[in-house]
Amino acid sequence: ERVRTALLVAALASRDDGLVRATSRELGVRIEKCGEDFEAVASYILFDTRMDMPEARQSPLDPAAHEGWRTTRVPCLPRDLFMLMRVITLLRGVMASLGVTDVSSAIIWRPLALQVLGEITHVERPLGLEDGGVEQEAMQAQQHPGLLSGATTPTQRLSAPGSAAGSPLGP
Repeated sequence: ERVRTALLVAALASRDDGLVRATSRELGVRIEKCGEDFEAVASYILFDTRMDMPEARQSPLDPAAHEGWRTTRVPCLPRDLFMLMRVITLLRGVMASLGVTDVSSAIIWRPLALQVLGEITHVERPLGLEDGGVEQEAMQAQQHPGLLSGATTPTQRLSAPGSAAGSPLGP
């Protein structure tokens, strides 16, 4: 479960919609009856606290809301990711009650996610921080939200050069 959560958090923090869609699908999340753009938005809404998308501020019941709110279905959401979604929903509620709209849990948790992935895939520390630790990496992650660059698939983007292809990244 740690690895699955880490993969999803790292993809969300990258802000790469294609990577977010591919990672969500790879982890068993099915988001149907919507376009690819709204599929990515739905993943952000389900699994990140970011509010910088218009859809994140819309009520699904508002007649003027994005059409995706009325058509999209999530028929499959793995149990471990369902728990993450519940936590994100609670955090969104707390943040809304405090008037906080500019915090992304994925970006805050990115250094921790990369640390978990590094333990199993030998990922190099992408920010080149020597002794700063997770706290310094979290601060810099706000400025550098992308994952490892130069790769074209979710697994390549999250695996370091020299890692075994097809390494087990599941639960």
